[in-house]
Amino acid sequence: MKYKQLNSEQRYAISLLLRQGKENKEIAEAIGVNQSTVWRERHRNSLKRGGYSSDFAQELAEERKCRQLKQSQLQETSVYLTRHLKITSLSFYTASVSWYVCTLYPSMGPAFFLIFLEKKKRDGCSPQEKNGTIVQKKRLESAADWKGGAWMVADMAGRDFLIIDFEFTTHKKLVGKPRAFFPEIIEVGAVRMGAPELALGEEYQSFVKPRFFPRLTKECMEIAIINQDDVDGGVDLAEMLAGLSDLYQEGRTYFVAWGDSDREVLATDCKRYGLEYPFVYEDYIDLAAAYKQHYGKDRTPSLKHAVEESGIDRLGWCHMALDDAKNTGLLLAHLLRDGWRPGMDV
Repeated sequence: MKYKQLNSEQRYAISLLLRQGKENKEIAEAIGVNQSTVWRERHRNSLKRGGYSSDFAQELAEERKCRQLKQSQLQETSVYLTRHLKITSLSFYTASVSWYVCTLYPSMGPAFFLIFLEKKKRDGCSPQEKNGTIVQKKRLESAADWKGGAWMVADMAGRDFLIIDFEFTTHKKLVGKPRAFFPEIIEVGAVRMGAPELALGEEYQSFVKPRFFPRLTKECMEIAIINQDDVDGGVDLAEMLAGLSDLYQEGRTYFVAWGDSDREVLATDCKRYGLEYPFVYEDYIDLAAAYKQHYGKDRTPSLKHAVEESGIDRLGWCHMALDDAKNTGLLLAHLLRDGWRPGMDV
């Protein structure tokens, strides 16, 4: 039998036949559809608690149909503008806003398009094209050193970088949250990178056993991909700091992380554990802030988004400390080759 969309009468029949204990095959024969159609209907439109309601199923189907219609209209708007108005750089977002304005305010829609077209004509190119030109110019200006098939940053010779990522405990739910809870480091991933070659080098990874709040929450284990046995068998914080100290030299090594949370959690843990903070603040680089400032971003992107946006092949998994440290290192190398230097974002 040929597949076709179900109507409200057929969904009502499915509901009645299921109450009678009928199987999918019998239901399909009774309402004149393929057996796979019945299975698909029950799979897509069942209640969250289980079971099947024809009214609920019909409501879901109508909502899905409405969303598909809106998406189709938005796509048609984008295609029309790019083909007939020759706006080859028009983003789907701009087309979406244009369609929305036209729908709500028919008299304002054409004016919106005319304003956009006039701005494009006056500027000579789209904002995306302008940004692309600027980025390309920066890269050409910073491409001075190319030796042996690798980018070099000669002015950074004699400095190296220790790129670090911590995973730490979380407790997002207020109910059951221990009093005076604070995040504790449960995994460290670190990789060293030297200049001028900017190649990832010596690595360090270890699980860390939290002292004050040793039991991991479910969301913490899911986000960090760490189980209780991992941290129970981990090293203590002092031993972890000793491992990092072997890779760090004050005044020569920059301590690099994506964002400021890693530095803040480390500082808090050192204070609570009564340990000396191992790094000099002047050596610290918040690479997320540097990335945002260097490329003129309105918001600070996530590490995953920045890696993808930069055209870098992401290594490993998100929220695995060593993999995140390596990807941060690749982004650091990307920024340095693009003309950024420590201190420029201050």
